[in-house]
Amino acid sequence: MTRQLTLKSFLGWLLGLSALPLLALASYLAYAYIDATHVAADRDAVDRVRNFANVIGDSLGAQIAGLQLLATSSLLEHPARLSEFYAEAQTYRRQFGAHVILADPSLQMLLNTRAPYGVALPHLPDPRGGGRSPATVALESGRPTISDIVDGPVANEPVIAIIVPVMRKGKAIYLLVATIETRKFQAMIDRVATADGWTFVLVDGRGATFAHGSAMPGHANPKPEERGQNVAGTSWQVVLEVTPEARRAAAFAAAKALLAIFVAAIVVSIVFARHASLMLIRAISSLAQTGESDSRSILPVAEIENARGTLDAATASLRESEARYRALFDNDHTVMLLVDPESGAILDANPAARLFYGLTRGQFAAMNVFGLNVLSPEQVREEMDRAARGERKDVHFRHRVAAGGIRDVNVFSGPVEIAGKELLYLIVHDETERVQAEEEVRKLHENLRRHAADLEVRVAERTEQLIAAKVRAEAADRVKSTFLATMSHELRTPLNSIIGFTGALLQKLAGPLNAEQEEQLNIVRNASQHLLTLISDVLDISKVEAGVMRLAHERFDLQDLLQRLGAAIEPECERRGLAFTLRMDVGAALVNGDESRVQQVLNNLLSNALKFTLLGSIEVALSRDRDEFTVSVTDTGVGIRRDDVAKLFRAFSQIETGLAGVSEGTGLGLAISKHLVEAMGGRISVESEWGRGSRFAFTLPAGGSE
Repeated sequence: MTRQLTLKSFLGWLLGLSALPLLALASYLAYAYIDATHVAADRDAVDRVRNFANVIGDSLGAQIAGLQLLATSSLLEHPARLSEFYAEAQTYRRQFGAHVILADPSLQMLLNTRAPYGVALPHLPDPRGGGRSPATVALESGRPTISDIVDGPVANEPVIAIIVPVMRKGKAIYLLVATIETRKFQAMIDRVATADGWTFVLVDGRGATFAHGSAMPGHANPKPEERGQNVAGTSWQVVLEVTPEARRAAAFAAAKALLAIFVAAIVVSIVFARHASLMLIRAISSLAQTGESDSRSILPVAEIENARGTLDAATASLRESEARYRALFDNDHTVMLLVDPESGAILDANPAARLFYGLTRGQFAAMNVFGLNVLSPEQVREEMDRAARGERKDVHFRHRVAAGGIRDVNVFSGPVEIAGKELLYLIVHDETERVQAEEEVRKLHENLRRHAADLEVRVAERTEQLIAAKVRAEAADRVKSTFLATMSHELRTPLNSIIGFTGALLQKLAGPLNAEQEEQLNIVRNASQHLLTLISDVLDISKVEAGVMRLAHERFDLQDLLQRLGAAIEPECERRGLAFTLRMDVGAALVNGDESRVQQVLNNLLSNALKFTLLGSIEVALSRDRDEFTVSVTDTGVGIRRDDVAKLFRAFSQIETGLAGVSEGTGLGLAISKHLVEAMGGRISVESEWGRGSRFAFTLPAGGSE
């Protein structure tokens, strides 16, 4: 005979087996917590090093940007005005706390904010330990450099040098140097709070330490673990020294506390689980007892009581639902019928249906839906089958009523289950008046059609008159086109000659020129080029208004055009100290249109961006969206006021920029650009914020597969 377990024994075994996984889980979680603490400590070390390196990198980047801005000063182009530049350098020193040196390409110091202007100064010092001078690297590369530790001959202490070349026409004419004492980096490290056992160290590219955190208390000559991070833009490195003892101490302390909490939780769980098991045993045993039991000694089983309560509630809900359905069916003013889909018998009709059809409940019970409908029984049966399958929700019918009339109705139907049987409910809407109104509309349409025929005859007569007027207009248009072509030649040819001969004189082909003559000839050439542009814009806008502008229709690579224009404008941006970016997020960019006119549009947009951007950047971007390409020109210039945006694309319309000495032009460039883009099937738009810059964009339809 199989030995049977009591419920008490079974629950005891179950409780014991349940406790074993909890103990294993507690051990595993303690181990995992120690490991996670080590990982978190490593991540924290890396983050601290990276954050401190970023702080130093940001500080150096800000000072480089300040030197680059200082390098754009026009005072550097006039050696006689270096004393004025000395004052600007003092402003940089007060702002960034770093002294400024100006040196020539031979590395001879010309001025130093540590010393009065005009005193004799030495050459820039060589780096410690020899090697290539960072000043020479800056001269050759034309880019900013940051040195390792050098001994400042004027400062008389170790310093770090930030070197920025002063570029003019692609050549370094001076070096701007900002010197930072190494003690300032030591002060930065001293301000950084570190945990016990952690120390920051700052080393240069040769490995020389020039800033070190405080000593690590509580650890005698530890062998630290290092976490290094390079400082952006330099060969320096920030090193965080962390002792193994510091990393392990917190992890083991937390693990001990976690293990103690788990053990206490398991013990408490066992005690309460045993008590709950005994209560459950008594509650299950009471199910076999008859009569009323002592509720104070038996645990109530909520599931059984809930099941009984749910059954009672479901029965009451069913009765309530049936009563609600009957009230809704009887009291609704909409015509409603309940039909057997197999026989078509009308099982019920609400009072609104009895009133609409003029039939009693008994008369409805003695007939079916086939008797109501003027369609054949087969057609009605087909529609009922489709409604029962849920394929059709509403159908237009014509129903008979007791008074002998025919009503146009729209019947909404659907399946419904009542008392376990699939029935069909019908909701009937009277649409007789709507159908009659539609018939009236049809008759009105016929009358309109007849009037339209009469109107066509009149239109034909008027068309003949317009054709004659068009012939006269085209003759006048040809005269205007001939005039424009003649004026284009007569005006542009002399100006091109003036520009050409002036250029030849400036190239000194006819002999040498003195400075005054060269300056005057430059004025003549610039004025002639400006006048030629003005005449071209006026002639173009005249062609636009006359409708005689002709555009080529050829396939070309938009990406190649942007690269050529970018290569042409980038040197001018560098000369003005502006960052230029050309971003093309597409593969091939083939379009159909007039390449020279697209170039004219881009030249207008880029010319405006250069004209109204004094600081910052200019970006040209190319992207594709489905079947069209978008070219945008974005600048960080003065921007456009909201009230002036509507004037941008009007001919001869200019806006006030507030920039002194900037010529706004004729106000024709954007008007011509808008016409050219739209004539090639595109759109042009602008987004701008006053004081923040502008973004002009135009689209062109794609002209070939990639």
